[in-house]
Formats: sequence, structure tokens, C-alpha cells
Amino acid sequence: MKLSLLELFHRSYVSIIGIFRRFPVTATLIIIEFIGMSLLTELDYFRDHGKEAYLLEMVLLANFALSALTVNIQLASERYGLPVLKRIALNIAAFVLIGGFSYLFLYKDINSFNILNGTFTGNTYKMLIMAGLSVLSVAISPFLKDENSNEWWNLMITTFYRGSISVLYSVALYIGLSLAFLAVDAFWKFTFFDNQYALVAIFSFVLVAPLHFLHGIYEFPKKSTLIQLPKYLLIMVKYILTPLIGIYTIILYPYIFSFPFREEWPANEATGIILALMVMIYAGIALLYGLPQGTSDEKFKTLFTKISTAIALPTILFWIYSLWLRINAYGMTVNRFVLMAVILWFLAVTLYYLFSRNTNIKYPLAGLWILLFVIFYFPFTSFYWGEHSQINRLINIAKDEKLYVNGKIEKGDKPAVAGNDYVMGEIIVYLNLNNGIKKVENVLGDTVMEGLTLNKYGYVKEVAQRYSLSGSVFYANPTNQIPAATEEFVASLDVTSLDILEGYTKVVYKEVPYEDMKKNTFTLDEVVYTVDLDFEDPAFSTTSKNLSENEKSFGPTGSYFTTDITKLSFESSNTIFIINHVGGMYKNGKITGFNFINGYLFTK
Repeated sequence: MKLSLLELFHRSYVSIIGIFRRFPVTATLIIIEFIGMSLLTELDYFRDHGKEAYLLEMVLLANFALSALTVNIQLASERYGLPVLKRIALNIAAFVLIGGFSYLFLYKDINSFNILNGTFTGNTYKMLIMAGLSVLSVAISPFLKDENSNEWWNLMITTFYRGSISVLYSVALYIGLSLAFLAVDAFWKFTFFDNQYALVAIFSFVLVAPLHFLHGIYEFPKKSTLIQLPKYLLIMVKYILTPLIGIYTIILYPYIFSFPFREEWPANEATGIILALMVMIYAGIALLYGLPQGTSDEKFKTLFTKISTAIALPTILFWIYSLWLRINAYGMTVNRFVLMAVILWFLAVTLYYLFSRNTNIKYPLAGLWILLFVIFYFPFTSFYWGEHSQINRLINIAKDEKLYVNGKIEKGDKPAVAGNDYVMGEIIVYLNLNNGIKKVENVLGDTVMEGLTLNKYGYVKEVAQRYSLSGSVFYANPTNQIPAATEEFVASLDVTSLDILEGYTKVVYKEVPYEDMKKNTFTLDEVVYTVDLDFEDPAFSTTSKNLSENEKSFGPTGSYFTTDITKLSFESSNTIFIINHVGGMYKNGKITGFNFINGYLFTK
């Protein structure tokens, strides 16, 4: 056993060294990616996801795709004896293709370049698209010349098999390094900055997996005979994947079929679980497809394919329904567009396997997407121990936890799941207006929202704005009937010049109607205030303060921006109104209109 383990690690070492010797350009690019990932972490921590971080992210993703293309060009050149000039031309073309695509689709998006009237903000889908390009480049390399039809399958299953082993190697290294750094941290009191030991382990995962994986790509056979995988993979499908599929199904199905009787939207956890279920189902089909033909296991392969795809169909339909609700409410974005394309692909393949008499994995291109999701999605969510890991997703769905706050909000409350969460000082409040909030109170016990009218899906019919009082309390009130706060609360406000509030004991958070905004005036408590706002230039001439855009998806009409202004105030004999929050529409690089101004109204 010891010799086998030593031999295993020796082969891994040889594989890593081999990639440096055979593909020096690719190895260099991957090393750059490794260094860049480290820098990206620093940018994330200290620059709060600024443009530098997004630009570096784009470069890393483009480098990943370019690495795979470089390997495939070199493999194809060696295999078909292409001259040096053609090799150089192909590499230049690959660089231009990936570079141009990355600039238009990723970097331009940072500068308000909208696709389908939405913004591309999902890092997951960026990674999936770039990974898809990489895997696609691997898939088309045999078609540079006419080949036997089995060649495509040989390439894909070998790449899938090799990639799976690479992931296992990397996971072992990841776990080992994590435990090692954790031990150092615990026993020697050597503190890493914010779980830095885990970050180092993750970077090692990112470094080792592509090296070992890319090194194995060129080993696919040149003969046209069909590759048959080892029979022990049947054991893995029978005793690992099949029970997991059963567990996922038992947890998902009660949630899905009880949904017509619920007054809420589908939870985000459910869609992540469905995606993982699809990965397991089609990974099992791929592994069974490569088993030796004409054996007694043919019946199991047929049953597994039919039963698993039958299980998949209701979950896919539920997934489509969930996404349609969000598109209908918020509009189409690039994230939702890509996700819808993936869902429709899963639906097409599932229907193919359910109703086709002669199923063949080559025709629905299942191998391509299996590789894509298994290598770049499932391991990360399976071995990630955060609140969005597969284990926690399953637990949340199984426990059927409410995804909204209903009742009094206390200090230290934390959001249950991802959503409209705002972090304000010591108070973290989670409010999702689409999940049926009935009543919310602030820390002083004042009711700030109750009696909302909800439709069938738990969506608030009225236009409900989101309010915050100087980072202290989160308000959500569609009727603008917010009760006056106490003196204690006024004293806690973090306003620039609190001394001007002497003698003022009442504060109310107000919204200025859009119609008043068009007149550049607004009325509060019978006092008319005049505001000089430029609808074209993103600045307030009153203060010469540029808007700090915080764009959010606003469907097909553009983007919704907000800005904080702490020094702009208007006074009368009895009131002081301090503006600290302005929102409006932002499209094609210009402000198209303001629809509200929020601020503090202090009265004597």
C-alpha cells in the first residue's frame, strides 16, 4: 500500500514536471495565473472589489482560456505536422480571439457596457463561459482533419477521466495543506490574516489541477477504437453517485411538489442543489457509457439512465419556473440569459435520453458539459465549507427554513441566506421584500413596516423603497409612514455636524416624489425646498459633488444608482433637512432622471 501511494505521488510529480518541459508557454501562463490569484485576494481585501480587481480577474480568466488553446494548438500542430508559420499564426489568432472576447464581454462591462440590457455581475458565469471556451477548444481539436466518429468520444472521455483524477489529486492536496496550516495556527499560535492558510490551500488547488489536467490531454489515443473505462467505475456509480442522487431527490422532491401551496419564491439553495444533481446524473451516464460492452451490467446502465433522467425532469421544470419568476419581475440580465441557456440544454438532453430509443452520448454533446461542470463547479461547492456549500444548501432545504425576517430585529442578527443584505455598523439586518415580510421592528421597538399587500408569490405589490438611517437601522416601508424616533435614536445618528441639531428632537426619514424632482423642488411639512440638480451631468451643482454610482440591475430600462450625500442641507425657521441618499436612473453612461431623494428631516 505504501509503495502504491509513493508511486501515485511520483506520477503526479512527473506529470507536473512534464507540463513544464513539454508546454513551457502554458506552464508560464499558469504560473502567472497563480501569482495573479494571490494579488487578486489582496485587491479584494484592501480595495473592496475595485476596477483593478475586476481587470485582474478578466486577465486571469482570459489566461485560463488561452492556456487551453495554446496546448491544443501545439497538440494539433504536432499531430498533423503543421509548419512553424502556421503554428505561430494559430497562436496569434487564439490570442486575438480570447483577448478581444475578454475585452468586449468582461472589461467593457465594468465601464457600463450592457449586454441584453443587463450587467454581467456573476463571477460564476464568467468562469463557466471561459471554462466552456477552453473545453470547447479541446473538443474540436480532432476535427481539424477527418476522423472516425469514435475519436470525439475517445477525446472527451479521456479528458473527463483525466480531469476527474486531477481534481482528486488537488482536493487531497487542498485538504492536506488546510490541515497543516490549521495545525500551525493552533499549536504554534502563528496567526494568518483572515484564514490565510485556507487561501494558500485554495491557490495550490488552482495551481495543481490545471497542470496535471493539461498534461494528460495529449495522451488520448490516436486509434479509432472506442475506449472502455475500468469496471471499478461501475462500483463508484452504484455505491456513491446513486445513493447521493437518492438523497438529493428525497430532499428536493417534497420541497418542489409542495411549492404550489406556498406563498413565496423558490429559494436560491434549490437551484444550486438541482445543478449539482444534474452533474451527478450525467457524470454517471458518462462513466457507464464507457464500460465494457455486452456485459451483465448493461441492464443497470439502462435503468440508471432512464430512472435518473426521469428524476431530473421535474427538477429542471422547477428550475425553469424559478428563473422565469425572477426574469418576469426584474428583467433579463446576462447572468439569467446564460443560466437559461444551460437549463434549456439540460432539458433537451434529458428529453433525449427519456424518449430516444438509440441513445448515444456523442449526439447531445453531454461529455462537453459534464466536463465543464464537474471540474469547474461541483468540487468547489462540495468541498467549500461556507454557508453556500452543498451540505448547507441541503440542510436549509430539508429544514425548510424561512428566508425572511418576520418580527423584531435584534443587534447582531445575521442574514440566513444570500439576498438583500445590508451591513450597517454593528447591526446586520436581512430583508428580502420578495419573501413575504409581514412586520419588522427596529432596535427601539418601533414598528417600521407591517400590513404589506403580497401577491401569490410573496412579491410586494406596492413599490417598496429600501431605507437606512445613517448605518443604524434598515427600513423598508412602501407607505412612507415611518414613526418618529426617540431622542436616544437621534443622538445615535452619524451626521457630519450634530451640533446643528441642538433643540431638534424629532427625525423622520422622507422620500421626495419624482414629480417634485422634475420641478427641482420638493415640499416637506409645508416647507418648499429648491434643489439644483443636473439631469445630464452626474453631479449636483449645489455641492459640486460627483455621484458615486452603485449600479443595480433594473431590467430593460437601464440601471438604478444610489449615492450618499452627507453635507447637503436645507434650513427653514422650524426644520432642517439633510440629504444623504439620492437615487435615479442611469443608462448608457448618462443620468436619465432622479426618482427620489432621501434624508433626515429634523423639526423643533
